[in-house]
Amino acid sequence: MRGSKQRKKNLTTAPFTLKVVLHR
Repeated sequence: MRGSKQRKKNLTTAPFTLKVVLHR
């Protein structure tokens, strides 16, 4: 969310982050 390079990594971490947010 800060840089363009992290955006590509976000695509792979999207499913993992979604699970964490849902659990929170």
